[in-house]
Amino acid sequence: MTRVLTGLLLALCVWAAATPASAQGACYSDAQARAAVQSGQARPISNFLAAIQGRYGGQVTGSPQLCQTGGGLAYLVTLIVRGQVMQIRVNALTGAAE
Repeated sequence: MTRVLTGLLLALCVWAAATPASAQGACYSDAQARAAVQSGQARPISNFLAAIQGRYGGQVTGSPQLCQTGGGLAYLVTLIVRGQVMQIRVNALTGAAE
């Protein structure tokens, strides 16, 4: 019984990690993201990309998405770091990794 529960818990963790962050929260369309930047609710992701790549030493892949999170707006950024795919949340106002 313990092995079954452990296996189910492990499968749930793998599924949650593999689920795109955009499916876990309300992400903005391109037009909504532009409006959020224009209204001052978010800063452009281009302001943060060099710092993100410098900090993690990876390459940004795909298009970062602006999403509503529990703490406000955040960019969801996917990186490839040493062959591993990594997704981070970046505060859309401060650029701080969450």
